[in-house]
Amino acid sequence: MSVTAVGGADSSSYAQGSTRGELGKEEFLKILVSQFKNQNPLEPVKDTEFIAQMAQFSSLEQLQNIGSRLEIMQENFLWSQSLSFLGQEIEGLDGDGNLVRGIVTGVKFLSGQIILLIDGEEKGLQLITAVKLPGVEGRPADREES
Repeated sequence: MSVTAVGGADSSSYAQGSTRGELGKEEFLKILVSQFKNQNPLEPVKDTEFIAQMAQFSSLEQLQNIGSRLEIMQENFLWSQSLSFLGQEIEGLDGDGNLVRGIVTGVKFLSGQIILLIDGEEKGLQLITAVKLPGVEGRPADREES
């Protein structure tokens, strides 16, 4: 069974379009309104251009909605993945690269990161290397399948 990193993706690093130098829907709408205010009355914008710009605006808004929903899905996935570790004995690396081993007794989701409570201590694991049932000897890869 393959086990992936719990805290590998940082959903807190997600930024809205305007803070990353990208055009957000508010800026797009302001530009569109400004364009219509300042157009030459003798050569107005053609209907097809207006429709194309409105379609672009609608697409931008939908993409932003999709991005927000994907961020929520990612958080939910990380949360449900971390809950599966409750009661399990794990081995992994903490943020400093130190080996951590113990039984997961609690889970927190804090600032986009999964924090596991292992033997009474909060640990943010970057990479889980093994998961097994408590009291079962050997690492999962060391045991033979029956």
